[in-house]
Amino acid sequence: MSKHKQNPAPASDLPTNQEKNQSEKGEPQTTSAQDFADALAAKDKQVQELTEQLQRLQAEFANYRKRTEADAALAAEKGQEKFLRDLLSVADSVMLALKHDVASEKPAKAEADLRVGLNLIKDQFNQLLERFGVETVDCTGTVDPRLHEVYLTETTKDAPNGAILEVLQQGYQRRGSVLRTAKVKAARNG
Repeated sequence: MSKHKQNPAPASDLPTNQEKNQSEKGEPQTTSAQDFADALAAKDKQVQELTEQLQRLQAEFANYRKRTEADAALAAEKGQEKFLRDLLSVADSVMLALKHDVASEKPAKAEADLRVGLNLIKDQFNQLLERFGVETVDCTGTVDPRLHEVYLTETTKDAPNGAILEVLQQGYQRRGSVLRTAKVKAARNG
């Protein structure tokens, strides 16, 4: 029996390590300086594009912020103008009442007319406040330091301690926020 030896393939027919790596991964393992420079240039270009995109977005956001601030200021200004126009009608009524010649009338009639005019002005003013959501502070019961400010006290046994006896100046609130506390006279037990 003879042993057959297979002759190995000549060295020129064997794949080199570079060819093995290229065939396994589809590209050569080694890169040249030019390839590295090209990759670096591509990355630099990408960074520049992203930087420009970021700068555009920052500028757009700054413009948006300025526009919304200007819009809010304009809306606030328009709201104030509307309130002032509504308030002018109350001022007109006061001026009309002051122009009324009470000297030419009988004192009792002049006083009655003045009361009627002042009540109309008060009603007009209250309607204006109501239209803007302003309500009077409730001044019944006892003092609530969030809503009432005690200006005077009166010693009495007829009312419980801290009971509101008189409203000296009406308080106002809007949407749960106190615009002005009510100034009151409160009972004090002595």
